[in-house]
Amino acid sequence: MGRILALAAVLAAVAAPAQAQDSVTGVALTGEGRAFVEFTFDAHSGPSGESPTGTVWFNALLADFGRLPVTCLAVSGNRAGIVLEFPGATPPIPAGVVMAVEDNGAGPDGVNWTFVDDLPTTCPPPAGPVIGPIVSGGVVVTDAHPSPISKDQCKNGGWRTYGVFKNQGDCVRFVRRGTRRACIFERVAHGIPAFQAKYGIGPRRQLAMWSCVHRRIGV
Repeated sequence: MGRILALAAVLAAVAAPAQAQDSVTGVALTGEGRAFVEFTFDAHSGPSGESPTGTVWFNALLADFGRLPVTCLAVSGNRAGIVLEFPGATPPIPAGVVMAVEDNGAGPDGVNWTFVDDLPTTCPPPAGPVIGPIVSGGVVVTDAHPSPISKDQCKNGGWRTYGVFKNQGDCVRFVRRGTRRACIFERVAHGIPAFQAKYGIGPRRQLAMWSCVHRRIGV
């Protein structure tokens, strides 16, 4: 009887459909000469970013950093935010790498990255567009449960396709909140002076956050 139950459990596990996953896979080559960098993506997580796993091979012309473990993965539509860790790193070696990836299908994909001294406590929400087109290769971003990343995706009844919003305004507020988190993360990752230089408007460029959010969602 015990053997029958064990066999039934095995068969049930085999027959059960695999849980949908968010993922980033593929190879991306960027830059030329001394700026050449090659990435090989094998990053996965649950549909809400839970249980991130996998690696990203980070091979620069002057330094092969090897396969760095993925500590978080945030996917939305065709874009993803990834954090990689340098295991056992101590200053002056950075703690890790924060990446943004964009899968543009037949068009040129986008990849950019920055070294960070402290790993973020939350995953960077993906936002875009991601500048830094690759020169060859391609990445595939898979969103198990797509969510809107722009205001236009909420218009003309688009909010209904996601099955979680009450109306168009609810959908737009969701996009605005996610975009603000992305802007906050960009400000932390690159520093306030660089952030204000990019987005700052008004007295003392104090409206940089407002400008970042509105520029990203197309308001």
